Amino acid sequence: MKRSCILLLACTAIVTGCGHPSEGAPMEDPSEIQEELFEEIVAWLNSDGEVEQYTRFVTRAEREAQAATRLAQQQAAREGKAGFQVPSLIIDCNNTNSLWLFSGENHTGTKLCLYRNPAHGIAAIDLSRIVFLRFSGVTLYWNGMVRSLYAGADGGNLAHCDLARAICYSGNAPYVGFTPWEAVWSIASNTSLNTAWLSIY
Repeated sequence: MKRSCILLLACTAIVTGCGHPSEGAPMEDPSEIQEELFEEIVAWLNSDGEVEQYTRFVTRAEREAQAATRLAQQQAAREGKAGFQVPSLIIDCNNTNSLWLFSGENHTGTKLCLYRNPAHGIAAIDLSRIVFLRFSGVTLYWNGMVRSLYAGADGGNLAHCDLARAICYSGNAPYVGFTPWEAVWSIASNTSLNTAWLSIY
């Protein structure tokens, strides 16, 4: 499901045979044309273990810049140039250790960035507590919404767990593992895939 906020100010001009707008036709002001915006949700566990989240909208250029930065970080890590780095305390999608989850295949749609507190070696976040969309009195959550992912410096997995009982299920339960910097381009829809694990490797 791709959710983008498209704000376009359209202006139609009648063109004469000479290739110029007809007299009196309004001219389009480029400064008033707004870019396509993409939704990003950032979520993390606070000191009380509760999920917090905020939403922002970015341009296509900003999203591409984030991807380019992550690719450069990945390349530096593979070449041994990055060394050990403590993740930033700034909670956003640019954080080195944040896990990017997407509502569309091939890293499209709404992006959810999951952040691990650098003071903790591991993080387990319940996706069924992170709001994906609210409309007409209905609330949808991120469990079952993930269609692709891009890991940062942390490895981990998506799994079916009961965090209240500290149990994760195996066997036929859905599971998607990933290593640091791994990109997974397609994930099957499954509402049981409700927990994201991040850990230091």
